[in-house]
Amino acid sequence: MAKNTNDGENKMVYKVEDLPLAVQLELNPYPMADADGSYQVGCVTSGLEPKPLSRLIFAAIANSENGLDCYVHFESGGFAHTYSARHFSMTSLTANKATLLAGSYVPQRCENLEQLKAALKAALAQE
Repeated sequence: MAKNTNDGENKMVYKVEDLPLAVQLELNPYPMADADGSYQVGCVTSGLEPKPLSRLIFAAIANSENGLDCYVHFESGGFAHTYSARHFSMTSLTANKATLLAGSYVPQRCENLEQLKAALKAALAQE
């Protein structure tokens, strides 16, 4: 499993519990496994306990003019496998509110934050 890292500008996160609490609360409607966790890939459920329908790919937390930005990239199973991106803003890591600035499906799995930002921008331009 990839470990949380800090590249100098962004803190990269691969565990849901390591996301800022305000972002976790906003994502609560989307039960999500960690980047290396099991999730429900298809429509047919299996096993005794249901698995989350989504899995975190990565999140990036960075300083911004208004506090912090948090980009979350995740995949979801079901009838159609999808990739999604969410961009939140917060005043601090301990803020009790995260504001969703943008969110959309993106056409493919992104390998880094730059790809995710570009895919989100392109997806929003088409809506």
